[in-house]
Amino acid sequence: MRRKKTNYSVFCGLALGVVLVLLFVVFNYRIIRGREGNEEMIEALKAELEHLESRKTDLEIGLHEAEDTEHIERVLREDFLMRRPGEKKVVILTEEEKELGVKSEKEDKGEDWRRFLRIFPWID
Repeated sequence: MRRKKTNYSVFCGLALGVVLVLLFVVFNYRIIRGREGNEEMIEALKAELEHLESRKTDLEIGLHEAEDTEHIERVLREDFLMRRPGEKKVVILTEEEKELGVKSEKEDKGEDWRRFLRIFPWID
């Protein structure tokens, strides 16, 4: 009788050991499979981080320029065609612009006024 109990105990111990080993293998396999996706995600995040850092430096440079009064004045003069009081606006035309017949500012103002008058035909 003792022999049967010993065989049963050994069998239960081996079965329990096999189940534990299988569980260990399955969980490790899942962890390894999960890491493969994580490595790709890490690479994508590193690339995004580099992009964001370069954008940050560009924005810091832009902020530094925006605080510089000389830069602000240059942008206002070049892009928005603004001038200081008392200054005259001088436009230098290139040969191409002369050939295309670019109108002067006075001609443009007169043309706009005539266009406005055409809206109201009863006004001469």
